[in-house]
Amino acid sequence: MNLTDMLAAAWTQGRKVLATAILNEPDMNFGAAIFRSIYMGDLDLFNHIVEIGKIDINQTYEHGNTAVNWAGQWDRTKFFPRLKELGADLDHQNEDGAYALLSVTIMGGRSKEVLKELGARDDLVDRHGRSAVTFKAAA
Repeated sequence: MNLTDMLAAAWTQGRKVLATAILNEPDMNFGAAIFRSIYMGDLDLFNHIVEIGKIDINQTYEHGNTAVNWAGQWDRTKFFPRLKELGADLDHQNEDGAYALLSVTIMGGRSKEVLKELGARDDLVDRHGRSAVTFKAAA
């Protein structure tokens, strides 16, 4: 079991002291921990990791994805206000030209109003010429 798996297990079992100890391990991969917290949809764990870790919220990982891309891919819109507060680039596009709010549109079918509230822009398009707002309007 790797440190990220141990962290997720400890946190879901309510063992926050153990989760904190795991986060303080020298070999802890904070990017993997952030990824896991978003995947789990656990904003409390995400905030705990951010408080403890030295994190570049705009760090890119595999395929140029950031925490914002992951939140969009899994339709975790509750993470967007916190990501924005932390200075995340909500318009970041990964290597495929995909960006978070378009992923939210495709995965979650959010309304145009919700997308605008999250910061969706008409002028930001992926490599297929789709914006989150125009894609939703066409759907």
